[in-house]
Amino acid sequence: MPCAKLAGCSPRITQDYGDFIEFDISPACPEAARLLFSLTPKQWQLTERRSPAMTEEPPEYAAANMRRLQEQRQALFFRLQDDSASACAQLSACLTLAEQWAGVSQEPAAVPCMEEAVLSFLRSCEVLTSDWKQMLEQAANAPEPEDLLAYTPALDQEIRLFTMDMLYRYYLRAAYAETPEAEILPVQMAAFAVCIVLLYSRRLGFHTAEQRLRIWQLFVKEIEYDGDNLEELEWQLETNAAFSPAAFRAYFASLGGVQ
Repeated sequence: MPCAKLAGCSPRITQDYGDFIEFDISPACPEAARLLFSLTPKQWQLTERRSPAMTEEPPEYAAANMRRLQEQRQALFFRLQDDSASACAQLSACLTLAEQWAGVSQEPAAVPCMEEAVLSFLRSCEVLTSDWKQMLEQAANAPEPEDLLAYTPALDQEIRLFTMDMLYRYYLRAAYAETPEAEILPVQMAAFAVCIVLLYSRRLGFHTAEQRLRIWQLFVKEIEYDGDNLEELEWQLETNAAFSPAAFRAYFASLGGVQ
C-alpha cells in the first residue's frame, strides 16, 4: 500500500483513503508548527513508500478521479513553490485554477468589506482559548489601519508553507464529494486562514514570525479542530459572497500582497 508523508516529519495525523494512507503533522502542535515553518517551500516534498496493508476498507471513490486530484494538488504545490510572484499572487492563481478545474465561472468580487465579514464570522464561532478570544476582541475594536500590509519575505514564505500544508490535508477529500465545487473549498479555506493572519497582523501590529505562528496554531485549534466551527466555515465559503474566490483575490490585491 502506498503511503505519502511530508519528508523529514514524524507522522502525527493519519488520513486513510482506502488504498493508500497519508501522514502529516499538526500545526496546532508548537513543535510541529516550528518544524513546518523551518522549511522552505521547495523543501516541502512528498515521499512515497510501500508498506503492508494498513486498512481493509476499499476506496469509496473512483480511482481515476483520485489520480486527477493528486495531479491537481501537485500542480498547486508547484504554483506555490514558484517564487517569481508573491505568495498572495500565487494563492490567487491557485483559486483561479481550482475554479477552472471545477468548471465554475469566475464572478467579479462585489463585496468591499471582507475583513468585517471575517470578524463577524469569527465572533459567531465557539471560542476555545483565551488567547484567541483576546486577539479577536482586540482586532474587532482596532481602527482600520491607514498603511498597507508590511509584506515581508518571512510572511511570504509562511503563507506558502501553510497553504501547502492545508492543501495536503484537505484537497484529496474532494474525491468523496458529489459536486465539483468541492475541489475549490480547500483552496478557499487556505485563503481564509491567510486573511485572518493578514488581518491580525495589520490591526494588532503582529510583525514577528513568532506572533504569526501563534495565529496559525490557533486557527487550526479553533476552527479546524472544532467540528461545528469547521462545518460553519465550509458553509460560509460555499454561500457567502464575501468569501468567494473573486473576493479573496480582490482582498489580496488591495493589501499590496499581490505583486
